[in-house]
Amino acid sequence: MIRDLILFFLITVFTIGTVNAQSVGAKIVFDNEEHNFGTIKEEAGAQSFIFSFTNKGDKPLIIQWIKASCGCTTSDWTKEPVIPGAKGKIMVTYHPENRPGEFQQRLCIFSNAENGQSFIGIHGYVKPRKKTITELYPVKIGDVIAQSGRIIFPSVKKGKMQTDSLEIYNNTEKTVYLSFHATPAYIKIQVPPEKLSSHQKGYIVVTFDASKIDTYGYVMNRIYINTNNSFDFHNSLLVSANIEEDFSSLTPEELNNAPVISFDSKRFDFGNLNQQGVVSHKFIIKNTGKNNLIIRRIKTSCGCTVVTPGKKIIAPDEEVPLMVKFNPRGKDGRQIKAITVISNDPKHTTSILCILANVYSFY
Repeated sequence: MIRDLILFFLITVFTIGTVNAQSVGAKIVFDNEEHNFGTIKEEAGAQSFIFSFTNKGDKPLIIQWIKASCGCTTSDWTKEPVIPGAKGKIMVTYHPENRPGEFQQRLCIFSNAENGQSFIGIHGYVKPRKKTITELYPVKIGDVIAQSGRIIFPSVKKGKMQTDSLEIYNNTEKTVYLSFHATPAYIKIQVPPEKLSSHQKGYIVVTFDASKIDTYGYVMNRIYINTNNSFDFHNSLLVSANIEEDFSSLTPEELNNAPVISFDSKRFDFGNLNQQGVVSHKFIIKNTGKNNLIIRRIKTSCGCTVVTPGKKIIAPDEEVPLMVKFNPRGKDGRQIKAITVISNDPKHTTSILCILANVYSFY
């Protein structure tokens, strides 16, 4: 009898273990995990594809959330539980507007499936639509429209010239002639052709001559434009340039003997301030090089910050103070102000210092 009971117990435990081993829970299996949309036109609008899946587990499958790798891709799915053996659907939609070119997106499916997170993907190519005139030339300058409202020269070596152009278009029914008001001597502007016929394309060609301006660093000018000799201060073009010293002709020996700029620190926090009274801090500049260090220019990010160097020509191993005064009047909250120091150190032409403060109306 005891032997029979033990045998029964062992058979029962084995049977329960076998059943538990065969219980797999919900399991999501896709018919296809990737879809190629091929070539689609940008103007065709949203494109959708339905991914079908089967619950090959033994418990109901519930999709909780689907996350796409980009906001250009959205999804919808079977919300009710999918019973074992049944099918469900996930509809994936790609929005091609303003997204020309190839695309590839991945979607992560979060569910109660025992096989964890699942992934599906889409890819294809968006054929760009033909842009309208106003899209090609989004900036209005008087009677013409332009690709941009500014021309940028990221790096102009001192003593050198650079030229860049901006495409413009006459979108009116009349001939337009452009001229420029109060242009500085270091900026030369031409407009070929001089007169733009109706619906004709042209260019604003700007030459920046860094030999005619006695400064270094960032320079910005607003150039006012007359159309058919009519002045309107709303019609302007921004021309900016970063003027840098040219060290390209220095020999290895000259570079080795060049000045080297260093600071005791590049950051100072004034802490809590009220809006009354000017505060100051002294940075120390040191020349650790072998030739005179020349401070070419010091520029602050705000008129509330005034910087005065002890001297602008610093001998080797010499230290000089750099006094910074900060006026918190009219400021409120956290303040971060930058100080740009431009020197003739060929390896560290531009140095950035920073002052900080918490300014309160009442303190």
